[in-house]
Amino acid sequence: MRIEDKVKLGYENLVKVDNKKDVKKDAKSADVKTEKHDRVEISDDRKKVENLKQKVKEASDIRQEKIDQIKKKIESGTYDVSGKKVAEKIVNLAIDNLF
Repeated sequence: MRIEDKVKLGYENLVKVDNKKDVKKDAKSADVKTEKHDRVEISDDRKKVENLKQKVKEASDIRQEKIDQIKKKIESGTYDVSGKKVAEKIVNLAIDNLF
């Protein structure tokens, strides 16, 4: 056996020892990692937003005050409808429905 072979063997033994140490460290860190658990927390602000969304969904789309005002104007004969405004609304709705 030559000196070079002894040096190589010494280096290989050092590498094996270091690898064994790394394996032990990895095993310990793996144990630590398995102890952790995932957890989700919803902030109070997010809960408030969800509650507000639910209230909006439950709210009525009908504005009763506006309906009552228009009914009174129709009954009294003072409700004036502009043909131009009606036509603009119809065209705008048609355009919105296209896109």
